[in-house]
Amino acid sequence: MPNLCDLLPNLFPPLVTTLLIAAYRHSINYGGDPMKRVHVITVALLLGVAAVLGVVAASRTAAVGVASHSTSSNAAVAARAQRLDRVEAALRKALRDRPPALPRVPSAQSPATTSARVVYKRPAPIVVLKHASHRDEGGDREAEGGGSD
Repeated sequence: MPNLCDLLPNLFPPLVTTLLIAAYRHSINYGGDPMKRVHVITVALLLGVAAVLGVVAASRTAAVGVASHSTSSNAAVAARAQRLDRVEAALRKALRDRPPALPRVPSAQSPATTSARVVYKRPAPIVVLKHASHRDEGGDREAEGGGSD
């Protein structure tokens, strides 16, 4: 086996030779019976028709693209140019008739801009007491006069 890269040495020449001999020793079996001539012709015709239809579709697509770009008339181009001229004139007029400058922003050191300090006071907590009956404990306390709280 030839060395494809002169920079690398030919590694394990006996192993490579053994593998090549083993690979070519066996006969090649493509498997199965050969196709019938009618089937081969049918597949070839179908592939040919598909190729022709693909070329026709591609040429029609290219023709549509070329036709859409070349059909613009001189009148349409002139109308667009006139609209662009009007927009350009309006922009130049707006640039020329600028509004007056805004007043200066007051400095941050003035007392009017300082904000008052905000102090948050939490409200007093609301405590809700619920009295529950002591039915689970039995009737011993009621008999003793304990009652409910």
